[in-house]
Amino acid sequence: SYSKKKRDSTSGFICPADERGKHGHQQRICVDSVTKIEEHIKSFPSYISHYSRSHTEKKYLLQDLNISKMYKLYKEHCSHQNIVPELESFYRKVFVEKFNLSFHHPSNDACAKCDKYKIQINACTDLQEKAVLEESYTQHLALADQAYNVKKEDKSQSFDNGDVAFLSFDLQKCLPTPMLQNNISFYKRCLWTFNLTVYSCVSKKKQALCYIWDESIGGRGGQEIASCLRQYILTLPTNVSEINIFSDCCTGQTRNIYLTAMFSLIIENCSKNGRKLVINHKFLEPGHTHLEADTIHAAIEKVKKYNC
Repeated sequence: SYSKKKRDSTSGFICPADERGKHGHQQRICVDSVTKIEEHIKSFPSYISHYSRSHTEKKYLLQDLNISKMYKLYKEHCSHQNIVPELESFYRKVFVEKFNLSFHHPSNDACAKCDKYKIQINACTDLQEKAVLEESYTQHLALADQAYNVKKEDKSQSFDNGDVAFLSFDLQKCLPTPMLQNNISFYKRCLWTFNLTVYSCVSKKKQALCYIWDESIGGRGGQEIASCLRQYILTLPTNVSEINIFSDCCTGQTRNIYLTAMFSLIIENCSKNGRKLVINHKFLEPGHTHLEADTIHAAIEKVKKYNC
């Protein structure tokens, strides 16, 4: 009867306790299979992030890869070795639990400082501390708007005054060369190509120029960027007496002694030739650094996506 079944049940309910998974005969994955999956994942070249190497151990694989593609290559590898491959779910489990890897994605316009302020403000329970955080957040946004307004004014001035030039520049994310999608290329280390895009507005004329070189020629630091900018500035009309240059605040590439020395050398040489030149290098607020070059970089990425 119902009462007897409930009385006899150890759990106090009619339905018995779930006994699934307690038989001790679960399918076992041998250690050798795990080792082979780990070796396969390690066969893909990984890279340390240029911007976060000081505070994270995470490494990155090529952005064209994903776990599904890697598993497909793993099955092909097992087929050549006459080995029975494990399931994709297990391959994914090993990837997630055994490795601190991620895939590179195109950078977005999200501001880390903005995100930090939002999290701190939402989590803060002290009203006084919350007011201080909100004030700091407001000041950060005001500085970003102020920098954009200055850039807009300088750009407009270059249209109205032929003696004033407007320049902005940015370095695109590294480009793997050649851009291949075959299986073998995923296991090889790519040759990185760098692209520095310079946008200018002089005498109502807009122009963009890409300086491209690969890592066998030079790196992507301040000296290489200073060399490209120097070449570009020397091509400007000789009637230009003031140059307003905008960039982000990356210390290793844009805010360093190399660019300052290069600007000083150009001004000194112009002074020797009887020409007065003023160069103003202005920086956008970190996290809010959208420049004209970003539009050109987006166009390049779009062409890569559909044609490579």
